[in-house]
Amino acid sequence: MKGIYVIAIAFLACWSVITANENSDQDKSERSVFEGKQPSDEIPTRCLFHGKPSINSTIHLAHENDCTKYYKCFMSKRVEIECPIFGKREKRKLHFNTKEQVCDWPWHAGCTNCPGNPENGYPQTKISHETDDCNLYYECIDGEKHIRRCLNGLCFSRTCQACVQNRAGGNCDSSDHHRK
Repeated sequence: MKGIYVIAIAFLACWSVITANENSDQDKSERSVFEGKQPSDEIPTRCLFHGKPSINSTIHLAHENDCTKYYKCFMSKRVEIECPIFGKREKRKLHFNTKEQVCDWPWHAGCTNCPGNPENGYPQTKISHETDDCNLYYECIDGEKHIRRCLNGLCFSRTCQACVQNRAGGNCDSSDHHRK
């Protein structure tokens, strides 16, 4: 009977080592989504596909101007998703939290208010201005809003975290991507 326990423990130990090695290789390839930085340092701005899907490599992108929506990346394509409703009377929607990569309470998601600062684990971020003027946006510095304006007729895209020519559909390829 002791032999079965020894075999089971040996199997679990081997399986743990193999899984850990696979995850460390995968972590290295996923860093390119965040343009060479650690995932906690920057907000993802594009969908990338490395040939083999993994349950651990799901990337969500902020919607270009709607806090209640986001894009789920599927094989390098963006699929628009709406956050669920909360509250029985108000029927308000949750907001997409770029740091946590989930729909979250509006007051915690960091979409309309600047989140904390990078020392507290929040990435540097830019958020849309509350008006319909797509040229205006806020840069969050140490948790404070600093108003900025896109120049030359460009519009701010929350997805791209930059001023772009065409923000529809969360597109931010290098041909229309202009970081300020």
